[in-house]
Amino acid sequence: MFEQVLKMVRARLNRMYAGGTYAETDGFDEYVRMRCSAAEDEMLRMGIRLDGSPSDIMLLADYVCWQYANRDKGDDDPAWLRRRLRDRWIKEGVRHDS
Repeated sequence: MFEQVLKMVRARLNRMYAGGTYAETDGFDEYVRMRCSAAEDEMLRMGIRLDGSPSDIMLLADYVCWQYANRDKGDDDPAWLRRRLRDRWIKEGVRHDS
């Protein structure tokens, strides 16, 4: 799943290279993979288990992109991201309670 998220993050952050290929020489890919792992751990602590669905891949990619863009600011999560996390958390609860 992280490789799919990496592609989404690269596209969203305009980190694509000529010909649509990706270069791993700058350390960015490994950094994003670690951010993905850390973000997934954070979500697990929130009670969200990602299942690799397209919506979960996009949620993780959006979360990682937001963290990357705000890594030095210390701002709170934006409302749209909090809402998506909350909705996913509720969906998780419904799935495991029924």
